[in-house]
Amino acid sequence: MQITEDEIEQWYLACKGRNRAVACAKAYRLLSEIMIFADEKRAVVRNPVHIRGAGAENAPEREALTVDELVSLSDAIEARYRAMILLATFGAMRWSESLALQRRDIYLDRKMVTLRRVIVEPDKGEKFVGPLKARDEKATRRVDLPDELVPVLEDHLKQFVGTQPTAWLFEDPDKGLLARFQFRLLLDRAKEVTGLDDVTFHVLRHTGATWFAEEGATVREVMERLGHRSERMAMRYQHAATERMRQLAYGMGGRLGGRLGTASEAKSEAEAS
Repeated sequence: MQITEDEIEQWYLACKGRNRAVACAKAYRLLSEIMIFADEKRAVVRNPVHIRGAGAENAPEREALTVDELVSLSDAIEARYRAMILLATFGAMRWSESLALQRRDIYLDRKMVTLRRVIVEPDKGEKFVGPLKARDEKATRRVDLPDELVPVLEDHLKQFVGTQPTAWLFEDPDKGLLARFQFRLLLDRAKEVTGLDDVTFHVLRHTGATWFAEEGATVREVMERLGHRSERMAMRYQHAATERMRQLAYGMGGRLGGRLGTASEAKSEAEAS
């Protein structure tokens, strides 16, 4: 079978024509990754994926949740999945990474989680376990956690997770690993209660990344936290942190209430008196 540049361009234009720009960008990035890997393994004569900027997402990003919004959402969802909401946020995890967590990946004494795998959900067929990174089957990622999350995870492990090291952290007790649509139903119920209509699982990850950047993380640290391979995505959160720093600085100035004048003004007032 042969795939040409013209065929890829036609597919991409048709996809964008259906007003699914974000989905097209994600599909294009996946295709690009596959073709780069195939080219490295000499499985193709030439990589035909060369549309400049096709993998960029230009959709407006939902603002990060506030702390109050996150707590409300986590309290509103079914208790079995409360830790999933919090861990996805504070760990800035993807859905596939969060779903693939097992008991052996949680280190409460060290306040950390190790990501080792993802759960792949194809359009057709059963879910299956895949490596964290397509090009490195042994890849892992360490995610350090705040102290406040340790008792939440400890309670979750005690109540909802089997004792075996390979027991999944988040699954339906009757159906096994959650399907994405099952989680959407659970999240929709919590959104109805809280009024947070525009929250998705990605918003949880986005919130965690934004908070991490606001704490002063460098671009490289944000990349490591999120598992990004390029600085382009991490820079978005660095920009958010810069804006936050500016707001905080303005807020500090507001404490003065306009009472701080210049040295010249102070001198003039002294001479006048």
